[in-house]
Amino acid sequence: MVAAGEKLEMPRGRMLSRQICTDEKLSLLSCDSARLLFTWMIPQLDSAGRIQGDPCMIKALVAPRLTWSASDIESWTDELNKLTLVIKYKINGFVYLCAPKFSKHQSGLEKESPSNLPEPPQDLLQSYSRVTPDQFQTNSALIQVNTIQDNTSKENARVDATPKKQYGEFKNVLLTDRDYELLKERFNSSLPGRIEKLSAYMQGNAKTAKKYTDHRAVIISWALSDKDKQNAPVHKTRLLTGEEIDAQNKDFYAKH
Repeated sequence: MVAAGEKLEMPRGRMLSRQICTDEKLSLLSCDSARLLFTWMIPQLDSAGRIQGDPCMIKALVAPRLTWSASDIESWTDELNKLTLVIKYKINGFVYLCAPKFSKHQSGLEKESPSNLPEPPQDLLQSYSRVTPDQFQTNSALIQVNTIQDNTSKENARVDATPKKQYGEFKNVLLTDRDYELLKERFNSSLPGRIEKLSAYMQGNAKTAKKYTDHRAVIISWALSDKDKQNAPVHKTRLLTGEEIDAQNKDFYAKH
């Protein structure tokens, strides 16, 4: 029981609006892992919609059982920041994240303990702020604002979307500069050959290739599969000599 006037600690869960399923900005993220990071991060936000932004802290809080790297999380939070899904800011050398629309989708926040994390600088809050329906008195004004916001979102998407470059003999392996950098760190000199292998496969299997939305993930998956095959035990067989066959036959008939 909580005494009258006593503030609650962070609740066990948060509200997740159905609108998230059709959110345009979420659809612009580079991969499903980035979308999963955003949705799984929501229950960990404090009463002001804030969380520590250090990638290692985020992994420990949000996805401790997944194999995401700190560099992956850093890249995805940068995407979230560019699309204004979160505000990424630094105070006294520490990085923090804040969801600007958090309070809009949550209830009972006034009953929780206040955030002990610093708030974003005011200039950032103003740049991330969006006009709300409460600021308008007529439906015509509201429609006008929604139109402006929709156009702004599409314009921001064109500017912020990370471009992908074409690789491979058939120019069908698509990787961002960040994708290529991470693969280079992982595979070193073998990366060009892995890219060519994927390029040739997709050229000859167009139907399957359409399902490959994240080519970096495909290259890593294939590498792990090859490693498993290399580590699998090898069962060697050889042909028996005529003498060995005769000996086995004699032994068989002796027993039967």
